[in-house]
Order: sequence, then structure tokens, then C-alpha cells
Amino acid sequence: PSVLRHPTQRSVVFLISTLEMMDTIAPTTAMTLTYLFNALAADGQEGRCTAIIDECGSLNMPSLPSKLLMMRKVLRFVLIFQDLQGQALKKHGRAGMQEIMAACEGKLLLGSVEPETLKMFSTLCGTRSLMKRQLNDRAVMTSAMPDLSPNLSHEGLPLIRDDELYRLPSNKLVASFGN
Repeated sequence: PSVLRHPTQRSVVFLISTLEMMDTIAPTTAMTLTYLFNALAADGQEGRCTAIIDECGSLNMPSLPSKLLMMRKVLRFVLIFQDLQGQALKKHGRAGMQEIMAACEGKLLLGSVEPETLKMFSTLCGTRSLMKRQLNDRAVMTSAMPDLSPNLSHEGLPLIRDDELYRLPSNKLVASFGN
């Protein structure tokens, strides 16, 4: 592509296809992406390209997980997914999916109902610390008069729980950036 001739130019390349056409165009798409990723990685300019990957289960690139891990220092990858139990798991296996998730700087969750995916994404979003105040009655078993002592502790809660992700409207998405 002509964008590769200008090493300082930032570019966006879209490869869009329907799921029905993936069987016929998968080899060509895989070859094009392999060439593009290798060419961009070879010029060594960090952050020059962001690859937004959707339907990675349909993407028929040989050794996709290891290529993403190898190229993540030069290219940024954003993964769009609905569940971890779909085509990508069947094609790349559990270890391959973990490599893909580790290589992608950004993850976008769209309308998932699969419990493992919701729990994983809830964990990705992080936690917040809340102060928890309690009164302890040390004399509850030994004396009729209460012996109350205050207690402060911190409790870590997820920023967004998996059941909240499940209830998101279908026109909403959640994005997580960073590993």
C-alpha cells in the first residue's frame, strides 16, 4: 500500500467483510494483514498503526496469537469481542486466547451474556477501595453491658460488576485500555 511509503504518516486501514464472506476471502485477508503488519513492524515506529480486530475467530491468520504478542511493541491492537467461548476459542484454544488478550492494549465488550467473559471483563476494569466502618462488641458473650469499639477497614469492590455488564443495554459498550 502507498501509506507504507511515507514512514512518518499515520494511517488507518479498514478491512471490512461480512461473516458469510469470510470463508472465501479469509486466505487473502490473512495474507494482506500479515504483509501489512510485517511491513509496519519493520519500520520500527512505535504507535504508527492501531489495528482494530473484530471477529478474530474468523480471522484465518497463521499463528495469530504469537504474531500479536511479537508485534505489540510497534503496533497497537484493540480487540472487539462478545464472548470468549466462540469461534476464537475453537480456532486458537484457551492459551491462544490468553495471548491475544495480553497482546491487545484495548478491549471493547459488546453485548456479552457469557458469564466467564463478563467476570473477566469486570476484573479488567479494576477495583475501587471503599472504607468500611464497623462497631465491634467485644463483650457480647461475656457481659450484659456492651463494650463497643470502632473499626475501620478498606474493602476492594469492582468498578463494574459482571451482573451490571450483563444488564447493559445492547446499544452500549464498555472499553478497557491497558493490560
